[in-house]
Amino acid sequence: MAEHKKVLSFLDSSIEWGIICLIFFTPIAFSTVEVWSEAVMEIGVFLVAFIWFLKIYLQGKVFMVDNPINLVIVSFICLVAFQLIPFPDFLINIISPNTKRILDFYTSGIFGTFNFKTISLNPWATKGELVKLLTYAMVYFLVANNFNGRGRKNRLILSIIIVGSIEAFYGIIQYVSGEKMIFKFSKMFHATDRLISTFPSADHFSAYIKMCIFISMGYLIYISEKGNNNKSYEFDRAKRKRGKRRTDSFIIKNFIMSSEKDFEKKIIIIFAIVIMIVSLIFTKSRGGILSFFLSSLFMFMLIIFRGTLKGHLWILILVTTITLILGCWIGFVPVFDRYFNVSIKEELEEGRFSIWSSTYNIFMDYPAMGTGFGCFEYVFPLYSLRSNQAWVNHAHNDWLELLSDTGVIGFTIILLGVVYLSIFAFKKVLLYKNDSQIWIFLGGYTSILSIIIHSFVDFNLRTDANPFLVSVVLGLLVSFLNKSVPVMRDKR
Repeated sequence: MAEHKKVLSFLDSSIEWGIICLIFFTPIAFSTVEVWSEAVMEIGVFLVAFIWFLKIYLQGKVFMVDNPINLVIVSFICLVAFQLIPFPDFLINIISPNTKRILDFYTSGIFGTFNFKTISLNPWATKGELVKLLTYAMVYFLVANNFNGRGRKNRLILSIIIVGSIEAFYGIIQYVSGEKMIFKFSKMFHATDRLISTFPSADHFSAYIKMCIFISMGYLIYISEKGNNNKSYEFDRAKRKRGKRRTDSFIIKNFIMSSEKDFEKKIIIIFAIVIMIVSLIFTKSRGGILSFFLSSLFMFMLIIFRGTLKGHLWILILVTTITLILGCWIGFVPVFDRYFNVSIKEELEEGRFSIWSSTYNIFMDYPAMGTGFGCFEYVFPLYSLRSNQAWVNHAHNDWLELLSDTGVIGFTIILLGVVYLSIFAFKKVLLYKNDSQIWIFLGGYTSILSIIIHSFVDFNLRTDANPFLVSVVLGLLVSFLNKSVPVMRDKR
């Protein structure tokens, strides 16, 4: 019996540290956009999944967190798999007439008959995206079902904060020094005058670092409130004995009432947040910085709503002040130049707006189930409005690309997931006003909100490190939502 428990404990630790290692690997390995890094990520995830299945087998029971988000993920995967099923011509003509028409046109001169066709116009591309989807889904299920204890959650969050700090610090050194290579291995072909760290694009790095920032902010507020709540009880009792009214000052609340360990942790996390915000600013990503401010405004409103603005104002002032000092030292002028040198005419005629218009036309031709997940770059040339946009690999709008790839059905599935998560977030705010741990949940929710907003003007979720982190955070949020009500089923 003791040996059995030791084995299960070892498997639990293997799952935990396997996920943590992948959290470090995915951004540092060139944001997992290379073929080799994608393969390592996928193999690593399924090895950890194998350990989880082995643990389930040894336990004799399946412990699964039951949540509507599970249904959203499984439904979307089933939709993409459905796009790969060969159907008779008459069914394809009913489901998507334009799919049949275009496949008939391109296969008319080929010897043989093609009486069965898939909804996906490029099944090979859709298969590749399906493998990635399964990988991210497995990450979500691993985190949601294996990171239930407070200690494990804390280690997972600290891992995200550490890797975000490493990425930000490396990016700042890279930007200030004018380095043109990533780790001396890969040349920076894009945005050489912007901070990109280990990512192929400054915009995609900004999306990643924003998530790390909000998770760090949520954790910082959590440890501040937790420390104050633990210390204030004895402090209150002593004052009541003396018959004095409690009027704690800033210094008493945040320094005298904080243990040495908590105080050091706060300072380190504040420093990490400052470094990450500075790196975000010097990405010069318009969409990234705008979505950061909008998401920060949302978090600020949550602080006001919960009536804790006075207690956390010192954090906001300190972070803002240090960020401005460090930013001024590096130099803000190039950042402002990129904002003031925007050509509205160029953006409308040759930039994102032109691509969005073409993408919308794709959706209108394939409204129900799209052209196939991952098929955008193969279909877009047929709809391009300009000759200089003959090859565009993504729509620079994840939401529009989702519509063109999966149609109304796929878009609705994802939208329902976002709506459900948002409703639960606000419900948590209302029901758990005195629970400091709610800030970890709200920090994670705000991190996902930031990338949702940013995805209206970019394709951040097509860089593998970003959806990987989204999967981790989503699993963490679901583990908070259902930490006390797992579903148990006998494996037999």
